[in-house]
This record gives sequence, C-alpha cells and structure tokens, in this order.
Amino acid sequence: MPNVLQLPYHLSWGALLLSIIILTNLSECLSIFTSLEWLNTAWVTRANLLLATVVSLLTFLAIHTFLLLSKHLKGRYFMFEIVLLIVFTIMSLTTNAIFTFTVYFGLWHSYRSLILEYNTIKVKATYGLSAFLKDVSPYSILGTAFLLLAYGLSSYFDLGISFYMIFIIIISTLTVPHLIVMHNLYTR
Repeated sequence: MPNVLQLPYHLSWGALLLSIIILTNLSECLSIFTSLEWLNTAWVTRANLLLATVVSLLTFLAIHTFLLLSKHLKGRYFMFEIVLLIVFTIMSLTTNAIFTFTVYFGLWHSYRSLILEYNTIKVKATYGLSAFLKDVSPYSILGTAFLLLAYGLSSYFDLGISFYMIFIIIISTLTVPHLIVMHNLYTR
C-alpha cells in the first residue's frame, strides 16, 4: 500500500467501525459518554453519527477501490474486508456496543495483528512460533501490567467514570505506543 494512503485508510476504517457501533447503539453509548461529566455530548446526535458513518464509508470504499484498481490490493482481500464490515455491522445491530467493541478490538484485531506480526518476523527459516511468543511476551506483560495499574489507580482516585469508559480509555492509551512499536518492527 502506498505510504500516503496508510493513514487515511486506517482512520477511515476505524472511524467507520466506531461510528457504526455508536450509531446502532446510541442510547447505550450516550449513557457511557454522559458518565464523563467533562465531556460535552451535545455533538453526539443521530444526524452527526450518520454523517460520520457515510463520510468514513465513502472514504474507505474510495481508498479500497483505488487500491484494488491499482493492483495494491487483491480482489479476495477487498471482498473479505467488505464481508467483515457487514458482519460487524450485523453484530452491532443485534448485540450491544461493548460486546461488539470487545469482539473487534479485543479478539479480531488482536488476532490479525498477531498473524501479521508473526508472518512479518518469520523471514528467517529458524524463526518459529516459540521464538515469536518469546519476543512479544515482554510487550504483552508490560501492556497487561499497565492496564491493571491504570485500572487500580482509577479505582483509587474514584474518578466517577463507568467501568466501561475506564476500560476504553486505558485501551486507547496503549494505542500510540503499540503503533510506534509495530511500525518500528515492520520497517526493520
């Protein structure tokens, strides 16, 4: 994928998925958002979310179509992403926001990241699954320790925020360090 398209590609996919989850579970998400007294939720309207969903969908489809036509993306992968988007939309419509968010980010995204990391690192013929697990375990242990510490501190300081919102905030704080580590790994 051309470097210039990586950021818009990932941002449009993330914005699309999050806007679908919030739009299809608006009352649940609003109750989570309003637990944050400092957050102004006036902007969280069905019309704004619909606009965000449509804009991110059109951006996502435009980039995907360009990548497909310029032979940077295989047709099979293009269809897989569309089917995946449909599956997560159906899941979001039939379950709740927390479940859908957890399945995508906690399970599916983690699985895909691990497979991509393993395949990227497996360049050496001697590099196997046990060596891979040994290499990623320090980051996993540090990430888990940070999650537990952050959750413990948030309970200690009684922030008045729901457990779900604390979980989302903690996961979000791990995103930037994760992106930096993974970018460095892939560029090596």
